[in-house]
Amino acid sequence: MYADNKIKIKLSEGRYIIRVKIRWVNGGQHDFTFNTFSSYPLSFRKIKSKDNADFLERVYLDSGNRSTERYQLGNKCEFASSWCGPHLWLYGINKGTKTWHLEINFNKLENLKLCKKYRTSDNILTLVIPPKGQAVAFAKRINTKTVELNWNFNQNWV
Repeated sequence: MYADNKIKIKLSEGRYIIRVKIRWVNGGQHDFTFNTFSSYPLSFRKIKSKDNADFLERVYLDSGNRSTERYQLGNKCEFASSWCGPHLWLYGINKGTKTWHLEINFNKLENLKLCKKYRTSDNILTLVIPPKGQAVAFAKRINTKTVELNWNFNQNWV
């Protein structure tokens, strides 16, 4: 979940990880307030980044699973993408019986940096998704300037 300003959510019973990352512009110091309204006590503890290294991947996999705008790309494979804060996520799910090789070529890629896990060059992401599997890759906005991108797919099944 990402919020520029304010966000309201109602949570069901359970345990949650709330990840807050704040960057103050021009080195300024500002207060950050996290408000909760509950008749039950809340406890917070700081976790180390290494303990939650796959946090963004799990969030975007969940976003891809929940996406109602998925595109069929053949052999029971689906693709979705969307923005979440400074990230563009790209999700693939393979419901078929063959391994899906999906290569996303960015013909134009301005003000975005492809995250490392699936990056095979400066402008190519390669997802290899086994049968009944899923994967997500993402790109991070570099600065506040306009993002420009154009991509196409190459895919095959083995």
